Amino acid sequence: MGSKNGTGTIAVNSAQIKNTKAELDKAFLNENANPSVWVDDSSLEIMNSTYGSFKEATENISAAIVGFNQYLDSMATAFEKKDTELAFDIQDLQIKNSFSQKRYDKNSAYNDSKYRSLPGAE
Repeated sequence: MGSKNGTGTIAVNSAQIKNTKAELDKAFLNENANPSVWVDDSSLEIMNSTYGSFKEATENISAAIVGFNQYLDSMATAFEKKDTELAFDIQDLQIKNSFSQKRYDKNSAYNDSKYRSLPGAE
């Protein structure tokens, strides 16, 4: 769903999140699937029974898959929307450089052993 993109942040691939139901249907609810294609020995009867039970169970949870798919689609859409909004909000953002050479030199002087050895430096 997400991957590190080399910058220490996680990138969300919304296209990968969407249409989960279609992928599940393709993987598990193939109407033309026939266990005899996979095996041709004495395990065929058990395989047919198992596949039939599995197919019945997957049909029973179809509503859950549809709901889950709708949730993931809305989540991916929300990610896309927030990403677009964030990109728009920060497009003109400028970070003020807080480094000050003058302050650095002053702090370096205060911490220098020669300065500290002067009378009244402390």
